[in-house]
Order: sequence, then structure tokens, then C-alpha cells
Amino acid sequence: MEQQLHPLSTAGSTLTRFYIKRKPDRRQFFLRLETGQLIWTVPGKRQIEGLVDIRIIKEVRRDKNSKEFEKWPDEARKYERTHCIVIHYGQEFRLGTISCVVDSEDVAKKWVEALLFLVKSLPAHSYVQQVSRWLRKEFHEREHRTAIVLNELKTILYRVNCKIPVTRLKELFQEHDSSFRGEIGYADLQTIYLQLVQADQIFQETFAIYSRNKKYFTTKELQAFVQGQDDKWARDESSMVEFARGFQFDSKRESPDCLLAIPEFMGYVFSKQNSIWDFQHDKVNQDMDQPMTHYWIASSHNTYLTGNALTSDSSVEAYSRCLRMGSRCIELDTWDGPDDMPWIYHGHTLTSKIRFIDVVECIRDHAFATSDYPVILSIEDHCSLPQQRRMAHLFQKILGDMLVTVPVDKNETKMPSPIQLKRKIIIKHKRLPPGLETMEVRTPLNADESMREREASDISLHKNGVMYLEDAINHEWVPYYFVLSATKLCYMLKPEENENTPSESESTDSEMPVKPRGSDDLHYAEKWFHGKLINGRKRAEELLTQYENLGDGTFLVRESDTFVGDYSLSFLRAGVVHHVRIHSKADENYKHKFYLVERKMFDNLYDLITYYRSAPLRSAKFEIILKEPVPQPEAHKDKEWFHENLSRTDAEDMLRKVNQDGAFLVRESGTKEGEFVISFRGESQIKHCRISRDGRLFVLSSALFETLVDLIDYYEKTPLYRKVKLKRPVTTALIKEIGSSFQDDDMADGATEYMNLSKTVRALYDYKAHLPDELTFLKGAIITNVLQQDGGWWRGDCNGKKEGWFPANYVEDCQSNDSRRNSISNESALFGAEQLGSFELVGCSVQQVPSTFNNLATFRIQTMTSPNPVEIACDSEEEMKSWMEAIRECVRVTDEFSKKEDMYERTENCAKELSKLIVYCISGTPFRPTAPDLDFHKMSSFSELKVEKWVNRDLDHYKTFLKYNQTCFSRIYPMGKRVNSSNYDPFRMWNCGSQMVALNYQTPDAPMHFNQGRFLQNGQCGYVLQPAFMRAEGYDPYDATTLKGVVKPILLSITIIAGRHFVKPGKGIASPFVEVEVAGAEYDCNKYKTETVQENGFNPVWNETCDFDIHNPDLALLRFTVHDIDIFGDPNFLGQATYPVKCIREGFRSVPLKNGYSEDLELAALLVKVTVKEIKNEDSELYQDIQELRHKSRELSRQIEEAEQMGERRVVPELTGKLQEAQELLLKKNYERQARPNMAAAQTASQKAKRPVKKVTSGSSIASFTNGMKM
Repeated sequence: MEQQLHPLSTAGSTLTRFYIKRKPDRRQFFLRLETGQLIWTVPGKRQIEGLVDIRIIKEVRRDKNSKEFEKWPDEARKYERTHCIVIHYGQEFRLGTISCVVDSEDVAKKWVEALLFLVKSLPAHSYVQQVSRWLRKEFHEREHRTAIVLNELKTILYRVNCKIPVTRLKELFQEHDSSFRGEIGYADLQTIYLQLVQADQIFQETFAIYSRNKKYFTTKELQAFVQGQDDKWARDESSMVEFARGFQFDSKRESPDCLLAIPEFMGYVFSKQNSIWDFQHDKVNQDMDQPMTHYWIASSHNTYLTGNALTSDSSVEAYSRCLRMGSRCIELDTWDGPDDMPWIYHGHTLTSKIRFIDVVECIRDHAFATSDYPVILSIEDHCSLPQQRRMAHLFQKILGDMLVTVPVDKNETKMPSPIQLKRKIIIKHKRLPPGLETMEVRTPLNADESMREREASDISLHKNGVMYLEDAINHEWVPYYFVLSATKLCYMLKPEENENTPSESESTDSEMPVKPRGSDDLHYAEKWFHGKLINGRKRAEELLTQYENLGDGTFLVRESDTFVGDYSLSFLRAGVVHHVRIHSKADENYKHKFYLVERKMFDNLYDLITYYRSAPLRSAKFEIILKEPVPQPEAHKDKEWFHENLSRTDAEDMLRKVNQDGAFLVRESGTKEGEFVISFRGESQIKHCRISRDGRLFVLSSALFETLVDLIDYYEKTPLYRKVKLKRPVTTALIKEIGSSFQDDDMADGATEYMNLSKTVRALYDYKAHLPDELTFLKGAIITNVLQQDGGWWRGDCNGKKEGWFPANYVEDCQSNDSRRNSISNESALFGAEQLGSFELVGCSVQQVPSTFNNLATFRIQTMTSPNPVEIACDSEEEMKSWMEAIRECVRVTDEFSKKEDMYERTENCAKELSKLIVYCISGTPFRPTAPDLDFHKMSSFSELKVEKWVNRDLDHYKTFLKYNQTCFSRIYPMGKRVNSSNYDPFRMWNCGSQMVALNYQTPDAPMHFNQGRFLQNGQCGYVLQPAFMRAEGYDPYDATTLKGVVKPILLSITIIAGRHFVKPGKGIASPFVEVEVAGAEYDCNKYKTETVQENGFNPVWNETCDFDIHNPDLALLRFTVHDIDIFGDPNFLGQATYPVKCIREGFRSVPLKNGYSEDLELAALLVKVTVKEIKNEDSELYQDIQELRHKSRELSRQIEEAEQMGERRVVPELTGKLQEAQELLLKKNYERQARPNMAAAQTASQKAKRPVKKVTSGSSIASFTNGMKM
């Protein structure tokens, strides 16, 4: 293969590249092996036009199936399919494509083989090769260069989230600039990287005891460490030496005994080779000969969608993506299409349509690409009988022998096993009763189905589209996207036209935003640098004359008008402005030098100016020392959004009157001179964002801008807060125009963040007061009237004590959006957070009114819940009448439902030809879980709302559902109101035995992380055998006592030691914290949150320990999530990793992080220590007492919360007394447990916190303010 790779990496090949937005063109493609990249250039030019990391390539196909080829069909027809290559790449659900044509079939074959070889081999590279590849990518940002200068080193470090003072950076640079040329090579960069990434604190506190001389590890020392982690392969010394070579950055050794230097050893403990994941689970290792109903089956919902369920694209490639991600149950939502050919799309929405035949062909090609076990096609059939027959024909023609059309065994009494159905495809659909000749079956809708269920089950019942509402401020008609459901007319902002349009393929993950020339140079932030001035020389004279009062030596530096790339120094002497050219030229190593006189040269502009601010600048007539810089121009003062003297209170008053997200103003900070604040509306709240200064630059978070105007321009195009961009400047004139039309209750549904300072939180861990003014509480306790204070400590009321102090990181907001348990099932907003408003249809009326704007047709809607009617406009009178008729029909039907005066029937059709293909997954049958003769061929499907009845512990039907799932399949899917394609919490469904818990694979949220973690085991084959105890008599998924004697409970102890390579999207440096969560059986769910390390995503250190009592480890998943705290104090996702608890390794382990789509993040990892202890028999009784008391405390806290919400305050004192009694007993039991020898080492961090006596600095852990007890 090396012989084949060499010509592709040197000469490359000239290919014809197809594009979306321009015609096909010739490009020269190369492999850059040292960086692991595919690059391309314009033939004859050296400059790289685009590149993609080979490690993120998912597929390389020889065909014409891509949007680029479809865009230019006439051009594509000229080429043979075997000459065409399509590369699918990316790290999100929706992949990018590179579509090319080669000159010969032989060249196509070589490229495909080479790329597939590299895709397979790169992940197996050693740790040193991975780091080298990553460093060389940074190094090669400077094309055709063999060295980098100081400014470029600063840029590289900033990009990898390493913040280092300029003085320290210069010291490091000079240490390695052995030739004194002001530049360093790749080897020096590698050495600096190893110096910086290694946090000495980690080695000294954790690993120094394993190395005798504290400088390196000998073979025996490394072998002893690895064997101590129970890594059995390390018993062979020769294997140990060979393994260690993968972590040696060079062959030079400090001593003959040195196997690994300390930085190399730290590389090993952070590497994937030392992963927490037990690699034996990378292969299928479970019994695959059980009935299929005994397995959890990876299942996808709305498989065809690439985004939300209203406006996103449907894609054939989404099926390939889901199947290759491990899904074994996929959904086909079929509708009648043209030419007797069904469509697949989300009906009655703006989602695009794809051809049924293309999807079936995709399933044929990819169903068994990553797993040989059976695939289930869940058909949501909306087709007429003729098109159902067409579907049946295509299934048989395309899938052929893969399709299951007859039982495996005609005498079978249970579902076949995954092994029996290897490489088979099952269709899930309704089936006609045997022998039935008629072509349709009429099934009445359940008369008890409520309007709420009807609306939740399908949001696409009626109509959707764009209509207009009048802006109350500027009186313009603004387009909104409306959806008419059974009971509401809801609207949100009209989706952007390019929201679902993929960018050109060359826009890769590795591209960076374009930055101004020189923005990384040391001088760029200095107050004396004025960049490129318009009419440069003349404007410089005006500025210097304006600040003549500063005296001789007043100066500024600007970009030269005459000499491109050079600079000019303008200064004042004796009332006269002088201009001096700052020359630059490249030395023999192509490095730029700066000078005024050639005998005195400087490496950079910063050093030149620094020198002449202390040494005289001499001419034939005078000499002068540069003194005061000319202040920067203040262009923002002329902007309508700027308010020079405005208090925070006044800003909030103004913003309350402009009821629009993105309304904003900028004001001077009231607390620090020279700084500013953006006050704006976002998600119906008023927020404030501080803009600080770094020299002449404006800093928001850690993003830098030359002027305040540049900053505002940037955030008018880029979201500042979640999806909110700055849109409408709030001016005094605008407020006057609004005038008396503003009403105080306009913000009743979304008060400002600052008006509601009191909040309610829930305790994440136990805490015992160490001082009289602190609170004592147990995990799950509710703390009310919370006041957020600085320094990491808050005050609140709990258990009868008022305004007690407690550590902020021990609680979570009861209304937190991150609460996985409080899923979106209770939302009333159809569009979720994107919904702007709605109209209740019960009793409402509509009527046409004269139009007041252009050709828009207008009607008025009057609801019972609003005193004033609202006018809505449409593009045409025909469209307006269609909407009015649809609304009237909904009102009529809604009124009928609400009065229960009528019922309606739903007709189901099923073609014989399709019915004959259904063998095992027969849907559409009545759900009778208690029937004595359950038929395993039949299955049931439930929305998350409807299954609530069967999994809710309080309704006591879950045991019936658990038993039903032992024989029959059940499939759960998200409720229809999740139009943003969010996911529900899958655990209760899994725990009650449901096999197909279908989720939106296109959505990177916590439920999908848990889903990917669940199916990580058993070789990622898409099937995980449910524990045998789930089928045992007496098992209760909500009662841990039913596991006694069957499952051994464990104590899982995790120490979060440190992290590496957390990259923050966009501008700025991350301030990370880690959340560790155990999820599984309800009684085992728990989580822990570390302190935040300020502005260090490169190598943060925590050294914090958390413990988890796990009764049911077979059901438990362990999830690590790294977040960045932004300038608003909100957490922003950086990375995650999720594992089954039974599949992790003990010891010091790395946790390689993945992005939201569970794709690897390059080199990003946590370092943790994992300890797993079984609960001993002698401790079991005490352990059980503690768990019962915890459950009792949680239940009492819940009852107190409900009583306060319902206004039943008379019962609160009695419940509070019981809670205090339970908590005191629980604390006593906990102390008793800690005193026992086998538990002494397992004390939780939640029992060690003490109020900090000093400020916690960056990199500090919770140990900085503990009471001295060691973790």
C-alpha cells in the first residue's frame, strides 16, 4: 500500500470536482500523510483551496449518488459510474460530500483503496503519531514554511485554548530559538507543547510515587504501574517495551534505564490505549440465541429527517447514517407520490420529500455494513391501496432474499433469535386477518381519547405555512411560520431560507473564520496601534493635533498607505506632526524584520515601539522618545444603539417596552471605567453582557474586536446568546414612539432575569453544616428563597432554617433545562423554545377585514382568552380563505370534542400484497397486555405520552407492561409536539422491558448520548441482551429490594483528576467544568458537578472525587459531560462520553471525549481514577437502611413541594418535621457507615465542603476549600 500512497501524496491526481453552487471544475488532489488530510488546489497553483481530515471520512463510494452530481445531470451523464467517487465526511449527523470524476477506472480504484486504507488505519496509530499529526496540522497552517515565529506560536496556542502571558511565551520561545533567528521549527514546537500540556501538579500529587527518581519510568516501574491497573498484557516485559515505543516522542533517552519520560508517561495515561472502556466489549460477547424480545434494539425515529420535524430536509443518506451508527429499527413515513411512486417525508409540513425506491435501495446497500443482525423497517403508512401495492413490489424486487416473508419455523412458539435472522430484514406493518378478502378494515377511534392526546399524537393534522403579523413598533408586516393543530394556531419566526442548505463541501471542520491581517501579532492589541486609517496620513495628523495637549512624543502607529505590508509611525514634536516609515524585509530565512534604521532591527513591531519608548529616536535635527499614545477613535458614540449615561435599571425599563428577542442597547459600565455593557432581550428575558478591554481591543468573553462597532456588527450576524442575534437597536426615539402603547403586563410570561432574584433549587448531594450560619440538608432536599452570591456560596431556606449558607455546586435549579428527569412532556408550546405565541381555538371566530398593506389579504381572529382581536395577513385572498376555512373547521371539531357531542371514525387501508410480507412485527392490533394468549407475532407502538400509563410507578401498570414485553415487542416514539426533534428520557421504557425505544438520531442531546452508550456494548451490533432478572417473577424495576441475592450492589468512586484539549467552538477560551452522571434504575440516578476552571481548556486540573451507590449496575450508564461556562453563567456543551457501568475498567483511566453526535474529538480526554467496590454482606443491612431513608427523604421533599404549590400550607410543618427526623437519622447512618473500615476510603465529596476563606483560582479543585480531609 505504501507504493500506492506515495504517488498520491507527491504528484497527486487531477480530478473533475462537482459543486452545488458552481459548475464542475478541475482540481489537483493530494494526500498529505503527515497530517492525515486530503487536500486540493487549483491546478498550477500552490495555495491550498480546501482540505478535509481523513479521520472524519465515513464512506468512500464509486457512484453518482450525491447532490453535486444531481445538480449537474447533463455533465454527470458524460461519465461512467465507475469513474465517479463520492466521499462522505463530517462529525455531525448530516455529512458533507466531495464528488469527483477521475480520468480512468484504474485511478478511481487507487484513490478509493488508498482512502479506505487510511480511514481504517489512522485510528490504530500510536499516541505519538496522533499528537504529531495534530501538531503538524497546526504547523502546516503556514504553507510552505519550515519554521514559525513568535506571533504564530501565540496563534497556535490560542487556538488550542492555551492562555499564556506574553512574557512567559517569549521566554519559552527564546529558550528554543537556539539559532537566535526569531523562529523555531517543528521539533521545538513539539517540545513546547509537551512542556505546556503536562500539568506538573498532576504528576506530583498522583503519579510521583510510581517513579523512583521522579524524572522518568524504567521498564519495571512502568510494568508495575500497568499491572497494578490489572492490565494483564503487561506481564510480558518485551511486550511492555514494544508498547511503550508508541509513546516515545524521540529515540533520545535521558538514561539507558529510561523507558518513558514523565511527559511521555502522562501522554500514556491520557491516551485511548488507557481508556476507561473495557475493549473486550468491542466484540459481540453476549448470547445471541435468545428470542429477539429479550433484547434492547437500537431504534431510530423519523429516520429520514436531518433536523427538525417542520422545515428540515429529508435525506436518503440519513438512512445510511443511522444504519451505520448501529440502528437496527428504522422508520419509513410513506405518502402517495407522483407516477405511482410513493414519497417519504414528514406529512403536512415543510420537510422535503425523497423517493421511496431510493430509500429501499439505500437500506439494501447499508443495512449490514456494520452489523449482521436483523433490521426492522417500521412503516408509517399513509399511502393509498395502489401505492401500497407498489411498495410491496419494490420491497420484494430490491430486498429479495433479505426480506422475511415466511416464519423461520412454522411451529415456533416465540420470536426467533438474532442469530436465526442474521442479515434479514423484517417489515413492521399492519396485516389483514388470515383469509380476509376485503381490501379495507374500519376501526373506530377510541371514544375516550381526549383532545389533549389527539393533539399530542399528531401536530400535522390541519395546515401550516407562512402568514404575516403587523409589527407594533414600525408597523411593518413580518412573516411568521404558522401551524394549525387541533386546538391552537401557533407561530414562530419564519425559518431562514438557508437554514437547511448545506455549505459547499470545502467548508470543512478544520476551517477557521477569516480574521484581519495581523490580528495575532503582539502589537495588535496595543493602544498606540490604529490599524488602517482612512486617508491615513491626513487622519493621523488630525488625531495628533486633536491630542496636542498630551505633549511632545505623542504618537500612533498605522498601516502604511503607500507601502503595502509596512507601517508608519506618526508623532508630535513642537506642535508639528512627523511621519516615519517603519521598514520591513525578510532575512535569509524568509522571516520579517522591522526597523527605522537598518542597523537596528527587531523581530516584531511590538519590540520596535517598546524600544523607542525608552530609547531616543534620532534624526539629523532632533531626537525624541515616544511617550503617550493617541487614544483610539470612539466611532461607537455616533451609533444609535449607544447610550453614554444609562443605568442598568433604566436599560431594563427601556428593553421591557420592546417585546422582541434581539432588541439591544450598549451602555457604559457603571462599575468599571472604560468598559461597556450590552443589555438585550433573549428568550423573553433581559440579559446583560460585560465588554472588557485588552489594550485597545474590546473583549467579550475571550473574543477580541478592534472596535465596539466591529463587535456589534459581528453579533448582528452571529448569535450572542443561544440562537439570539442582536437585531433591533433600542433608541430613545423608539421608546417615545411606543409611548403609552406599552403595558406593564407585556412580559408576564417572561420576566427579566433580574427581577426574580429568588429561586428554588434541589440538592444534588448531602451537606452537613460546618458553621452555625450554614444549612444542613440531604440529597434531594428543596431549598427555597435562594439568593445567588459571589464566591461559590449561596443563601436560602431549608428545613426551617432561614437564609443559611450552602455551596452552590451542590444544587441544581429546579427549573433547569438540563434536568433529564423533567423532560419536555409537560410543555405546552408546540414549537418549544422557538414558539413566539399561539391562539386558543376553543370558541374563537375569524372574519375577513379590508387590507391595509399592498396586496396582502387580511383576516381577524378573536379568541376567548384575549380581549382584543388580532389581524393576520396572507399573500393572496385564496390562501386567506383556505386558512379561515381550516380554522373554522378546527373550531367546529374542537367544540364537538370538548362537548363530547359527536365521535368520528378513522379508516385504515391495507393492501393484500403488502399484508403478505408481514410475518413478525404485526402492528395496528389492540393492546391487551393481560390477554392469556399473547401472540408474539404482534406488537404495539406508543408515543411517549401514551406509554406513560404503562411505565409510571404511581399507576402500578408497569409490572403488566414488563411481563408483556417478555413475549411481544413494544416500540416507543417521541410525541408529535417535539417538532424540534428533541428526545425523551428512555430509561423507564428500557427498565420496563420495551425493546424498541426509538429516538431522533439527528439530535445531539442527552437521551441520544445514553442511547449510544447503551449500545456501545456487545460489539455495537445494535442488540443488547436484557438482564435475566428482568424476566424473573417478582422483579420490580422501581424496587431495589427485589434484587436482593440476585444482583450485588456496588460503590462506584470516580476521581476527576484533569483534562486535555477542550476546544470551544467559535471565539474564546473555555472555562470548563465536568458533570458525572449515573443513570439507570430510578433509585440509582445521581450526578456530580465539579468546580469551574477559569479560561483553561488546554490542561485544566480538578482532583475532585464523587461516589455513587448503585443497586442495579446491569441497568446503569455512566456519563461524563464537559461544559464551558459562558459570560452569562450558562453551561455550553464541549464534549461527552457515556458507558455502561459494567463495561468500564478500574484504575487511573482516560475518558476520550466525543461530540454531541458521539463522534471522537481529537485528543480531547479526561483523566479519572475509577474504583468499584461490592457492598459487603456485613454492610448490606446498613446500606439498605440508608437507601430507604434517602427514598423517604426524597418522597417527603416532593410532598412538601407539592403542598406549597397547591397552597396547602397547614400540612407543611408536619411534613417538615418528618423530613428533619429522617435527615438526622440518615446523617447518623452515614457517619456509622463511614466509620467502618471497608468504607473509610469511600467518603463522598458532599461531606467535605466548607466555606472558602480565599478566592478559588484557575485550576483549583474543591480541595482548595475543604476541611482538610483528603480525597
